[in-house]
Amino acid sequence: MNLQAIICTNAVGIGIVLMLWITTRTRIHEEMVSERLYRGMLLITMLQCLVETFTFAVDGRHFWGARQLAIASNAYLFAANISFAFIWSVYVDYRLYHSLRRLRKCYPLIAIPAMLIMLGAVLNLFFPVFFVISKENVYSRTALANFAFGATYFYLIYSLWLVYRRRGKVEKYISMPVAVCMVPVFIGSLAQMFWYGVSLIWVSVAISLIALSGGLQSEEAYIDPLSGLFNRQYLNRNIDQLLQKAERGKYRAGIMLDIDRFKSINDGCGHLVGDQAIADAGQILRAATRKDDILIRFAGDEFIILLSVRDEGEIRLVTERIAARTREFNENCRRPYRLSFSMGYKIFSDEEESGETFIRKIDEAMYADKRKVI
Repeated sequence: MNLQAIICTNAVGIGIVLMLWITTRTRIHEEMVSERLYRGMLLITMLQCLVETFTFAVDGRHFWGARQLAIASNAYLFAANISFAFIWSVYVDYRLYHSLRRLRKCYPLIAIPAMLIMLGAVLNLFFPVFFVISKENVYSRTALANFAFGATYFYLIYSLWLVYRRRGKVEKYISMPVAVCMVPVFIGSLAQMFWYGVSLIWVSVAISLIALSGGLQSEEAYIDPLSGLFNRQYLNRNIDQLLQKAERGKYRAGIMLDIDRFKSINDGCGHLVGDQAIADAGQILRAATRKDDILIRFAGDEFIILLSVRDEGEIRLVTERIAARTREFNENCRRPYRLSFSMGYKIFSDEEESGETFIRKIDEAMYADKRKVI
């Protein structure tokens, strides 16, 4: 065990976390649930770097109270390890589903392994559960420590499974940052699990958190916060490329949608309810479309779907699914409004029109359909 190397490594981790803490404190939406969870992970990481360094510093040392300090600090490490992993899974879930109701429903059960490990850490203050501190004040793990490590990996793997479940929808903007940031965590934790005396896990976590922060910030520039769909900036920047990405034997097509009588929802129920209607519309469109379809909130209550099709019949199937999902929403959701969409669509011809012209034509087709509603 090289104490100097451990101190340097964890000092780097603390420095990274402090930098991230300062940047998150200056964000506009710092009181969002996801931001609070993220800052909670930062705080745990910083404390883990400090406490882990302390446990290595007192290991094998002999002074009054050294053994008690070693027991208390190592018990804290086990409790904080599982706490971080659990909070991480909650964070990923919320970023994917944006639902506090889902968290309240699912996570009391999912929290059971974490609660058991934390109880074991508390009991370890009085008798060996996950580790033993000898009379010589030397740390060693018990067989039950593997259960603590297993529970930690359960939450990390569970978060990856959540991302996999939500693949193919707009939430894929989080999948790459989550997947990439997990790599250092797995490498560092495995190294520390098999070779005691190596201190890599928490600096690896700090590196992962900065990768996550940077990745999500860059990706979120293209995500509409209300609907969860791509925004107009994403469309403007990528329209030509998106229209050229049809699969072999298929054509690129677009559907323009507009929420019927949206102004009356805003005027009659207020803008907060109008925002909820936009969010509901985004959920309906995600549920009704295919995994490779690209969903965009174009402007206000207007949306665009870009898709690959063989013929117009496939487009009509998508519009029929949207109508069916909308009817299902109106029947099952208790909202002070009912949703419906006017829709227009067209198959893109790269020989005859530019991206701008194509958007204008599907917009005209949508307004032709809207005039039937008015």
